[in-house]
Amino acid sequence: MIPAARRALVALATLTALAALAACDDRLPAAESTCQRDADCPGGQRCIGGLCVDQQQCDAGFGCCALETCQGGFCAAAPTDGCAEGCPDPDFDCRGDYCVRRRCADDGACGGGRCLGGYCVRGLPCDGLCAADEACYPHRDLCRAAPPACRMTCAAGEVAVVLDAAAFDGPQCALDEADCACVGPPAVDTGGDLRHASMALLRGAPVFAAYDPDFGDLVIVEDLEGDDPRVTFVDGLPETPAEDPDAARGGRVEPGPDRGRYPRIAVDARNRLHVAYYDLDAGAVRYTRRGGDGRWLAPVVVDDEGDAGRDVRLALDPQGRPHLVYSVVETVDGRSGLRYAVADDGDPAGPDDFRVVALSMRFGVFGETPPPGVLPARYGVRPCFRLAPDGSAVVAFHDGAERRLHLARGGLDGFTVHPLDGRMSLGRDADPGGRYADVLEHPVGEWCDLVAGEAGVQVLFTDERTWALLAYRGPIEGGGSIEVVDPGGEGRRRRVGPDPAVALDPMARAVAIYQDASDNTLRMGLRVGAGWSSPPLLVDEDGPTGFANSLFVRDGVAIIGTLGLSSRRGGRVEARLRVLRVPLP
Repeated sequence: MIPAARRALVALATLTALAALAACDDRLPAAESTCQRDADCPGGQRCIGGLCVDQQQCDAGFGCCALETCQGGFCAAAPTDGCAEGCPDPDFDCRGDYCVRRRCADDGACGGGRCLGGYCVRGLPCDGLCAADEACYPHRDLCRAAPPACRMTCAAGEVAVVLDAAAFDGPQCALDEADCACVGPPAVDTGGDLRHASMALLRGAPVFAAYDPDFGDLVIVEDLEGDDPRVTFVDGLPETPAEDPDAARGGRVEPGPDRGRYPRIAVDARNRLHVAYYDLDAGAVRYTRRGGDGRWLAPVVVDDEGDAGRDVRLALDPQGRPHLVYSVVETVDGRSGLRYAVADDGDPAGPDDFRVVALSMRFGVFGETPPPGVLPARYGVRPCFRLAPDGSAVVAFHDGAERRLHLARGGLDGFTVHPLDGRMSLGRDADPGGRYADVLEHPVGEWCDLVAGEAGVQVLFTDERTWALLAYRGPIEGGGSIEVVDPGGEGRRRRVGPDPAVALDPMARAVAIYQDASDNTLRMGLRVGAGWSSPPLLVDEDGPTGFANSLFVRDGVAIIGTLGLSSRRGGRVEARLRVLRVPLP
């Protein structure tokens, strides 16, 4: 028989051991209950580390570790990926029959990606698909209900990320101890002040055409959502032989002709890149194309009559034919305006493959032609352009002499042109001081973008009197409504609307992005119901930013291409091309 004093010591030791286990985890092992698999344990328990422990309770939104799922109110092991022979994505390794991203110690181990929380990640963590109340476990590209420390408000375009994600794989994890941070897309520094840039999507991935002012070249920038973008110098190179074919510009450091301003890029159904741009030295609009074999077409001079090609715009029809609209600052007979060019087929290879007509031209008395970047006080400048569903070209443009906005529709057989004409529709917004009582007399339209439908157009344009961003909805001929997208400062010094871009979401709602020029931030508006969302969403304030904006909407996500500037020592201005992905409400 065990003496009473000894029995007390044994009981005390047992209680001490149980207390130690309780301090380690709140899922206590059943006394002397060992196991090899879950089936060896009683109901409500599972086999963890050779011991039966109580199952963790959960709901569909929160409670389980990263490699678990919530089943019937309890956490259970998630199905494995069956990856013993490798993972389908080369950026993932198979660990414990689950595909997880490759481990890393620094960015250098990630082959163009970045090292985030010990794992190689490309672009935005979890592709930016996590909801506002979720956090990203980047090693698995897994969006889950955010742990307590991850319930933070991240800026638009950022994602809440669990930094030491593997520590929460399970089957036992302390989610309340998760360390999180808001993470945005990687910035891309191309080494130049690339104020002229546009974005397209190639197989879903952003690709930019941009202008490098250091050399005066047209460049194509790809793989922007990795940390090692590919930059190809396409036009503007000097005629000297390449010193190093594998180096940028073939190793040539001297500038060539100044080509590549106002670049516009589009992708056809065969995944070929089409680019139109301005040759400053020749005063001409040029076009080139990259074929499926990766080789570039020798650039084509589309039009060199007069100073042609500033603010060129590009669209492709279903046959892949490029359509161009561009300004002609001054012709030899003293006119300015717009021309329209269209290729005979999808494979133009020379000037004779394009047909060029006057879109709208006017005579004027001109002084010295201003340099690029300065808006000429002339008719037919800074156009915006889309192809309508019926194949017609729909254009809005600014009259720099009279400071008015005009709308046009047509094709090779001619265009009809109408001054902006509509009625002000303020909706729920008041009009303090009657600012818009004479809106048709305001100087407007220095910046615009549009979408064209069967029944009419939606045109975004700036109001240079009120410093607001407005929108016209209706037929080209006029009679539609004019709405306030962003009122600006309403008497304070706040100017909004430069570099606008507009697209339609899957519900046919207009989505607009634009720069707030007062603080150089990027904002977004969404047309809901009978008007525009108020206040507009602040998308990016890592500025100065919001230059050269492009916009696509895919699967309810706004994919934004924009350009930010930063100052370096010596007064040098450098640019950062950025891709932002913003889920739409």
